[in-house]
Amino acid sequence: MLEHLIDIAELERRTAIKQATLRKYVAQRKIPFVKIGRLVRFDLSEIESWIRERKVPVLKGAETVQVIPENGRLDFQETSKIEHFTRFFPAN
Repeated sequence: MLEHLIDIAELERRTAIKQATLRKYVAQRKIPFVKIGRLVRFDLSEIESWIRERKVPVLKGAETVQVIPENGRLDFQETSKIEHFTRFFPAN
């Protein structure tokens, strides 16, 4: 089990959730963690289950549309400006 424990920096790297948010989740006990003395560690299998439990199902009739910049190029600066929209169609 100990080989599956990671620290908050590693969890941030793996999930892209900021450390400040992870610390808040720990304080509010919203995320599974292991406390060893003063150290806070996260069990990878428990974190994977926690993430799976939060999966949001796709709405029936929903389509995700990616809007590409007018110049049609996805360079680094433009990539951050790409917007995602969800368009809803009435179910027949």
